[in-house]
Amino acid sequence: MPVDIIKIDKSFIARMEPGSRSAAIVEGLLSMAVKLGIRVVAEGVETVAQAEHLPGFGWTLGEGYPFS
Repeated sequence: MPVDIIKIDKSFIARMEPGSRSAAIVEGLLSMAVKLGIRVVAEGVETVAQAEHLPGFGWTLGEGYPFS
């Protein structure tokens, strides 16, 4: 079954600070997804600050409170 979208769990989003291990994992996944042409969704975005950081990490899709 082909993969057409990757969802990043909210546990990574909650701890995604510059230089953190979560940020490194997320950046690696995003890099692979972009090269493979796969969309990525950030799950569990709960604050406006998290939502504002998404474009800097290369995201275009998110799920959570700021988007509802």
